[in-house]
Amino acid sequence: LAGSSRLIDDYEQLRTYYERMVAEKLEVTSTLECAVRYTLRPSRPDFLPALVAPVWNLTGPMVGHILVVLGVGIMHPGVRAKVPMKWTRRHDREFAVLTTAIRLAYHWLPTRLTDTPLARNGREYQRLMERYRGIGLTTFAPNSLRRASGGI
Repeated sequence: LAGSSRLIDDYEQLRTYYERMVAEKLEVTSTLECAVRYTLRPSRPDFLPALVAPVWNLTGPMVGHILVVLGVGIMHPGVRAKVPMKWTRRHDREFAVLTTAIRLAYHWLPTRLTDTPLARNGREYQRLMERYRGIGLTTFAPNSLRRASGGI
């Protein structure tokens, strides 16, 4: 891209640019304050009946806290400092425990529960390609695989 929209060439340039943006341009906005507030104390969605309000009032703030800890925990320290929430050592420990739990869950849970839709589609595509290749159909395979197997 021409002019100031030119892509950054290497990682060091990107890091320097990002550090400068965090230090000079990043600011707290009312939208950010509102997002953090509503994530920490989510209101009951309209589609949930009022009957579940007591359960929502108990679980909503806990889930919101977990989401904020995970979301803020991955942030650059300069960005984290701008978030309208005091980040403490306790949050560091919670972040470590939560990320370890997520890592273990992804390791032990079946892939049908942990795959993203894109990964699931890719896995299903590979399975179908293998199945069709096994019976001699190669038209669904990428061109390079068709040529390698003698297909069209």
